[in-house]
This record gives sequence, structure tokens and C-alpha cells, in this order.
Amino acid sequence: MDQIEIKEIKVINATHFSLFILVYLLGGLALTAFIAKQSGHEFILWIGGVIFALCPILFKKQYRSYFTKLISIRISKNSIVVEHCNKATGEVEQETEYKYDEIESYQMIKSGYDYSSFIKLYFKDGSKIGYTFLEQRNSDNSGIIYKISEYIREYNASSADNNNILLKPNLLASPSGGYIMALIGIGWLALLIFIIIFKHKAIPIAVISGLILFFQLWTQRKRDVERYMEEK
Repeated sequence: MDQIEIKEIKVINATHFSLFILVYLLGGLALTAFIAKQSGHEFILWIGGVIFALCPILFKKQYRSYFTKLISIRISKNSIVVEHCNKATGEVEQETEYKYDEIESYQMIKSGYDYSSFIKLYFKDGSKIGYTFLEQRNSDNSGIIYKISEYIREYNASSADNNNILLKPNLLASPSGGYIMALIGIGWLALLIFIIIFKHKAIPIAVISGLILFFQLWTQRKRDVERYMEEK
């Protein structure tokens, strides 16, 4: 396979962004709770909660922009080269090469709702690196993680079995994912029994919420397992 180069890919520091959203939500709720208590108007807490909960959804692109950067990637039969670019000028500031014979395994995840994808490389020396890509076309398998996976499979086909790069399942696709779902189901069942005994009016809300959560996790796990088996 010939070398390919993909320029100006948006990546986000997902850890920092998640931490920001957590602090933002907790801080916002704490602030509105304080204002509501000082003013004596409980409705302020509800209004503030709705506002602080909706803003990260409505203005997600603007919030993400503070945590995104541009990279270019060159994928060849021997390695993956990542060029870190200046966000303003587009000039290359740093270049990192990941050779296939130094990679032990990898993990890939695609999002079904916001056109993002994630790949993590695990190296034989114990180190690891992950990238979360934004604005990816995941529906037709033309996103960056699929191109990387295609080259890795090509490398595996031409290398010795003991030097193959293994695909690791993500959390939901792993056996641990089944245990997590079982625990969530048991937890909701225990909560439902408690509500039936003590709070009869809340039964419909508990049933609906539990079914929605479990169905979402089950659907995501099914999709992740299918993807893992296809790529394995």
C-alpha cells in the first residue's frame, strides 16, 4: 500500500475537556444553589441547572475549540507519523513517528452521535498514546481510525505471527463490559424494588429511566462487539 497523508485533522484533549465540563457543571450548580438560597427563590436553582446543563450541548463546538489542535498524519507500511501543527499558521511544530514494530496493540472507538473517533496505541516498552479525532465520517468507514487499522492489518499480514499488532476491545466490548451492564441492571432492579415498596408514584420514572440507560449501553456494547469482531 502506498503512503497516504491526511492534513489538518482536528484532535481534542478529551481528558482536559471532560475535566472542564465537570468543573463547569459542578461550579454552575453550586453558584445557582448559593444564589437561590440567598434570595429565597428555589426556582432559580432549577433555571440555573437547566442553563448550565444545556450550554455544553448547545455550544459544544465553541467549548471544544479551546481544547482542540491541528495535526497531520502520514500512514505508510512501516509507521505512522504525526505532525503537530500551529493552530493559527498551520506550520509543523513537532513531528512524532510511531513504528509498527514498536507497537504491541491498539484500541479504536467510534462515536455514533458526534462524528468523533478515538485510537490508542500501546507500545512494547509499556508506554501508550491516544488521539481523539473530531469531524470524522464514521458511517462509511472512511475515518482516520479505519485508515490506520487498514495499514496495521496489512502490516500484520506480512509480519511474523509473534510480531503482530493486536486489537484490544474497548471497555464495553470486553468481558468487563458485560459485568458492568449486569451490575447496572442489578442496581436498577434493587432501586425499582425499593421504589415499589416505599414510593409508588415514582415507579414509571424509575422503569423508563432504567430501561433507557440499559438499552443505550446494550446497543453501544453490541455495536462495539461487532466492530471488534470485524477488525480482529
